[in-house]
Amino acid sequence: MCWQFRDKYEKKGMAFVAMATGYASNEDITDFDNNFKLDMIAFQDTSKKFSTLYGTGSVPLMLLVAPDGTYQTWNASDSTTIASVESAIRKSLKLK
Repeated sequence: MCWQFRDKYEKKGMAFVAMATGYASNEDITDFDNNFKLDMIAFQDTSKKFSTLYGTGSVPLMLLVAPDGTYQTWNASDSTTIASVESAIRKSLKLK
């Protein structure tokens, strides 16, 4: 789901990063990046502080963080969720 938004909104000012939580090794992250051609910054959270802070253990999870620090989360990829994410992105970027 993230890739379709990245292709559409990155040039309009949206930044995208990946977060590997849990026990993913550097090799696991590199393999995932190569297989899915992520081509974005990926962070590794072996301490699981990210999961604790944002109350998540589900994967995949998409977080949209606004400039004021507020955020919304989604963990499904059905058409309703996709429409909701896109609406939030457009609102965040002040696009009609």
